[in-house]
Amino acid sequence: MRSPLSAAFPSSPSAPPKGFLYLKRNCPVCEATRKDCRQSAKGLIHCRSGKDENNGWHLVGTDRQGFGLYSQTIRPDWEPPAKVVPITQTIAPSLPIPEIDQAYRRIAQHTGALTHRHRIDLGKRGLTGEQIDRLQHDQTLFGWSPGASIPGLQPVAGLNQYGKLQKFQGYAIALQNPTGDILGIQIKLDEPQRSELERKYTWTSGVATAHIEGEMPLCYCNFSGQKSGIVYLAEGALKPILASILHNIEVIGSPSAGWAGSPRLFREFLESVGTSVVRLLPDAGMLD
Repeated sequence: MRSPLSAAFPSSPSAPPKGFLYLKRNCPVCEATRKDCRQSAKGLIHCRSGKDENNGWHLVGTDRQGFGLYSQTIRPDWEPPAKVVPITQTIAPSLPIPEIDQAYRRIAQHTGALTHRHRIDLGKRGLTGEQIDRLQHDQTLFGWSPGASIPGLQPVAGLNQYGKLQKFQGYAIALQNPTGDILGIQIKLDEPQRSELERKYTWTSGVATAHIEGEMPLCYCNFSGQKSGIVYLAEGALKPILASILHNIEVIGSPSAGWAGSPRLFREFLESVGTSVVRLLPDAGMLD
């Protein structure tokens, strides 16, 4: 029986010129900031982003044209064992939202509880043990098991080409719409990624794009269930959750303050909530 992933990604009948797959705007290293990225037959990504590491891809060298070579392993000459067959060499478009939600909830069921370290981190941010338990029970926050293989998964961002969870150390934050469907996840990293930005959160990528019909996911939080007619905007994926719980408010969140980059989703969120007033919560780290 074929897996959902292999069924969703049949082999391409014709290989790209010189054995490269052109990623265009689906590169997990630069996250669509460039459109000349490509992937070799060995799985190396050629990208000119200049990053040392992103989304589990590590800089391991450069090619003759000055592209950085990125691998999901440290050695650029690594090849999978003979018995392991890559599921796909393409990046899949996003699934329908109900299927994305189902896939991430299946991951949440298998990856286990938040660790003691994660609960301590959340407690320092003002949450009680009971509130953390609720977030975990609702699968708003859940553990992440790097390298875990979960049978029967549809292709979603966060899986590598072998159907295993990407190798991030941290916990997952679900970005949900006003009806409670999970649109995507970010990983709160245990240790900041080594880069000029010292990134503490990262999008997952892999065999599928994190985009929803070309737009990055937003999140809606209203844990009190109360309606005041006012919706607040907060940067990030975790901060909107904290703001909603600690201040009993409705919040629409966007990692990197990217509401303008997701106009369709933003409009759908506002129409679904039925608000008449929107207020921005300033973030000192996003003044630019």
